[in-house]
Amino acid sequence: MRIMENRPENVRLGHTYQLEYLKLMNHYELLSKGQVQQWKQMHKEFLGKLGHQDDMEDAPRDVKAHAAAFQKQHEDREAKIAAYKAKKAIEANLERLKNYTDEQMKREFYKVQIEYSIMNTFDNLKMSALELDMLKHKASLTPE
Repeated sequence: MRIMENRPENVRLGHTYQLEYLKLMNHYELLSKGQVQQWKQMHKEFLGKLGHQDDMEDAPRDVKAHAAAFQKQHEDREAKIAAYKAKKAIEANLERLKNYTDEQMKREFYKVQIEYSIMNTFDNLKMSALELDMLKHKASLTPE
């Protein structure tokens, strides 16, 4: 994701690897039910983007659709706030657990590290999805 050469392909590849990472975490049953749903939705959206769906098909067409979109934005905001608080709690837990020598505490430390990694992966996927959208839009504006 940090390589700037051939950016669209590298972003797509990084996005794919992150989705595969979440697939593995789901296989090991380390994702919560909400995270599994979020991962599946992101995977579905990514496959749709690779299929080059027309973005205008997703645009709201009436007042009910606008209200639903507004409600979704509100829910997304609430979810972001909850995710931020959970991330901060995990960071505090990691700090607390990092110096323990007890085997049980070490296991807990590694489990919390994986939870933190999963949260970061979801954040990175959201950012790379936005970048893919921007790159797609830029490519459509650039004359060939």
